[in-house]
Amino acid sequence: MSSMDSDFSFSRSEWLEPDVDSVGELNQPKPELTTAYAACSMRLLAEMLKQIGKDDLAGKCENFSEGAVKAYSHYFVKDGKPITNRMANYVRPLALGLLNEDDEKSFAKELNEIAVRRNYTVGTGFLSTSFVLGVLTRYGYVDTAYRMMENTKAPG
Repeated sequence: MSSMDSDFSFSRSEWLEPDVDSVGELNQPKPELTTAYAACSMRLLAEMLKQIGKDDLAGKCENFSEGAVKAYSHYFVKDGKPITNRMANYVRPLALGLLNEDDEKSFAKELNEIAVRRNYTVGTGFLSTSFVLGVLTRYGYVDTAYRMMENTKAPG
């Protein structure tokens, strides 16, 4: 069994984040990333299982997802902020439904401020970039999302 098979924290990361050495991070554990996607994946699996009448299995998946969401908040959110100030760490938990209502508002507000400070350029890697505009729009920052979408400066 390889370390990838046995290590839940293994991930290739949020590749190609501006201002981050993605190559240097390749083989580093990514418990924040894997916890986020485990919570989301198990929630989606539970929904699919319910649709085909596998309620007992769906319940187990829901329990796993709820536990992963609690773990995410406990380990990766401190005082209403992610443990690192990278744009992706604001986008991902908002997009994947990992936060309580108060933290959602705080994360969304700071995400907007980061986008403005970055002059409306993208600051996420390939895993979170597709979520940025939708998250900003969902939380009322439509003008910021629109300015990011129109921006022709790199990275964008």
